[in-house]
Amino acid sequence: MSYLCYLGKPWKSGARGPDAYDCWGLVMDFYKRHLGIQLKDLPTQSINTKQAYKAATSPENTADWIKQSLPSNKCLALMGQGKFLNHVGIYLDEGAILHSSRGTKLVIVESMRSIRQEYDTIIFYTNKHG
Repeated sequence: MSYLCYLGKPWKSGARGPDAYDCWGLVMDFYKRHLGIQLKDLPTQSINTKQAYKAATSPENTADWIKQSLPSNKCLALMGQGKFLNHVGIYLDEGAILHSSRGTKLVIVESMRSIRQEYDTIIFYTNKHG
């Protein structure tokens, strides 16, 4: 269970680890450590969520991702309300998502059932290099 080393680490805006993470920092670190994939850093600090979303969904940042109809282990989970996606995590085979939660201020594993209570849109992607 490659994600156990992240559990309980604090959430901090703009943090890239290893002592604290925001949601994108967690994904970047996980993909580098466990999948050998270096993801592009995205601006998550000092700009608003809408600007971060535009940066994340720009063609230069989405070229390496393939949308999935069903999730697979260690795929990227984009979450949000309607068309506005504002959170990311990593889907785990256990039917849960590893994410750095702003609400709990910790890195946690949360069931899909619980995640769906907070986010009505969840889109899964795999990286072409993984």
